[in-house]
Amino acid sequence: MKINKKIERIFGESQTSFFGFDSFSGFGKLNNEDQHPIFKDSLFEVNKKKIIKNIEKNSKGQNFKIVEGFFEDIMPNKNINEFGVNKLRIVLIDCDTKKAAKLALDFIKNSIQDGTIIMFDDYVFYKGRYDMGEYSAFEEFKKENKKFFFRRIFDYGYGSKAFIACINR
Repeated sequence: MKINKKIERIFGESQTSFFGFDSFSGFGKLNNEDQHPIFKDSLFEVNKKKIIKNIEKNSKGQNFKIVEGFFEDIMPNKNINEFGVNKLRIVLIDCDTKKAAKLALDFIKNSIQDGTIIMFDDYVFYKGRYDMGEYSAFEEFKKENKKFFFRRIFDYGYGSKAFIACINR
C-alpha cells in the first residue's frame, strides 16, 4: 500500500484495490503432505483487530477488503472476479502449504494478465522439496495453465521469489 501511494504521486491516482485473505486463526486442518514441524495453529494465530487497525493506519485511505476464513472454505469453485477484480497487478502468496497456495493460484488465474507479479513468501519451505509447499503448487499450476509463461524476476528474504506473468500467444 505504501508503494502504491508513491506510484500514485508519480503517475496519478489509480483505482487500485487491495484484498487480503486470512483465517486469523492458524492453518486449520493440515493434510499429510502439508505437515511441517513448525506448523502449529497456535504459532500462526493473530489478533484480527490489531491486524485490521495496522492495515487501516498504513492504507491512508486506499481501498482494501479483508476476507476472513480458511481458503478451502472461500476459494474452491470461485474466482477473484466474484470480488470485482478483473486485473491483478501484484499478488503475494504467503500460504506456506501446497494446498492453500494451489487454491490461491486457481482462485486468481482468471485475473492474471501480462505483467502480473506473483510473489511467493515461502517458496523454498520444506527444505526445498520439489513436491511440497508453494513451489510444488506453482509447478502444478504452471502445468495446468499453459496459457501463461512465468519468468523469475527477483528473490527476496530467505527463500522468497517473485515471478512476472506473460500470456503465451
